[in-house]
Amino acid sequence: MLRYLFLSLSFLCFLLASPSSHSTKLTNIESIKQYIKNDYLNKYQNLRVKEVTFSARSSLDIEHIKILNMKLLSLKSNTGYLRLKYSYKNAILEDSLSYTLSATVQAFKAKRDIGMNENLTSDLLSEVDIPFSKGGLASKGLILSSASKVAMQKDTIILDRMLKPAILVRMNELVSAKTSVGGVVVESTFRALQNGAMGDMIKLRTLDSNKILQGVVTGENLVEIR
Repeated sequence: MLRYLFLSLSFLCFLLASPSSHSTKLTNIESIKQYIKNDYLNKYQNLRVKEVTFSARSSLDIEHIKILNMKLLSLKSNTGYLRLKYSYKNAILEDSLSYTLSATVQAFKAKRDIGMNENLTSDLLSEVDIPFSKGGLASKGLILSSASKVAMQKDTIILDRMLKPAILVRMNELVSAKTSVGGVVVESTFRALQNGAMGDMIKLRTLDSNKILQGVVTGENLVEIR
């Protein structure tokens, strides 16, 4: 019985002493790198981070300070500065660290030449991984709800600034327009004189009298007369 109790206590001591039973505290260097990585991942969901490196002034003893606060000054590119607030020898100090992020990111490119004002669909896109250097890449969700603001050549990487809201009404096409007359909603067919996205005010022309009216785009080939 005593032998069994001794073995049980020995096993318990082994478990308590095992490294797996203790949470490993990050070093200051690891904490800074993790902070930079997490901030970028929060902004760029499709980012795959390979490595984070940073440099500080030579007199800053990173591992012997107490970090109080960290803040990245910008997330627009893979390089930048981190503002570090810390305590050292009872003094509250601040420093800037320069860093570089090595990563790849999901991007989308044009499968063929795309004309200006063309609504974008999934069959026009191909997915690629490219080295991350700066932001501005368009997400798939944004692309599929947009039209091209500029003409794009085949294999062009699609950026946010190349897009505008999808065109729901096109110039010279017939549209269904609703108007309220004496509390009664009347629906008629008009010809659009302008392209329009959701919420755009566009000009319309009646088919019988060529009268020009204005309306707000409410859907695909749908307009509400105002």
